[in-house]
This record gives sequence, structure tokens and C-alpha cells, in this order.
Amino acid sequence: MEVIDLTGANFAGKTVTASYEISRDADYNNNIYFYTVDSADGNIDGIAPNASGYLQAALDNIVNTGGLTAADKAKGTKGSFTLEGGDILGIAIVADGTLAEATSNLSSVEGVYLSYIGANTDSGNFDHIKFENNMFKFEDLANGGDQDFNDITIKIDFTV
Repeated sequence: MEVIDLTGANFAGKTVTASYEISRDADYNNNIYFYTVDSADGNIDGIAPNASGYLQAALDNIVNTGGLTAADKAKGTKGSFTLEGGDILGIAIVADGTLAEATSNLSSVEGVYLSYIGANTDSGNFDHIKFENNMFKFEDLANGGDQDFNDITIKIDFTV
């Protein structure tokens, strides 16, 4: 389970700037989102990650509704966005789609994969997000795909 904890004294109650660099090595145009959870175990309003309704609760709690992507496979993307400190953030990837597409018709995207494995659209048995070398790495194919975790990567730094 990969989460971002912004509850510490350095962030709580403050406006936080998230600066990121994204690259991709996949043909899919994936989008990365961050969603708030109530605690490190992933619960959202009393719904556990492996419970019915969790995926929708996570999508409803997205804090960057525009999504982050590397539209140009060769160049990657840099940018930043702001959010309020004090939250724990789960990470979601919409494989070859957007949040709008996933919420209007889930079958129109290749998959939605979350920090909490039990909530993933591919039966919940596969990890699609890893954190290595100060970078989140994603696998965008269902059922574990090729396990290369280079389909889209994001390095993110938080400052107040």
C-alpha cells in the first residue's frame, strides 16, 4: 500500500505545493490522481478498501480532478498543484482514460488501480503501484500485466 501522509506538523493546516515530474513508457495515456482517505488503513467514511462501494468513494474523494499525465511519451511532464495539508492521500491511476471517463462509464477505461489492492478493478489481487527510489511507479495492465512498473512514473516533492 502506497500512500502520502501529509498529517505531520510540517504540513497540517497549511497550503502544500506538490511539484512533480512524470514520465511514461507505455502506449496508454494514463492519468494519476490523489484521493483522501480517513486513515492509513485506507478507510473512507467507514468503507474499507475491499468493501463494496470503495472504488466510488475513492473517485469521489479525488483532490486533483484534472489528473496528471505525461501526454508526450518522449518528453514527460513537469508541473505543480496545491492542496491542503493534514490529509492522507491514496494514489489512483486510470489506465488509458480519465476520471471523467471512469466515473461516467467504468467499462470505457482499461482499469482503475488504487493504493489499496482490494479496491482494484482487476479482482484486487495485484499491486499496480510501487514506491522505489523516491518515485511512484505504475503498472497499467490488468491482472499484474508485465510487472515492469514503468508504464507511468511520478517523482513528487511537497513543500509549504
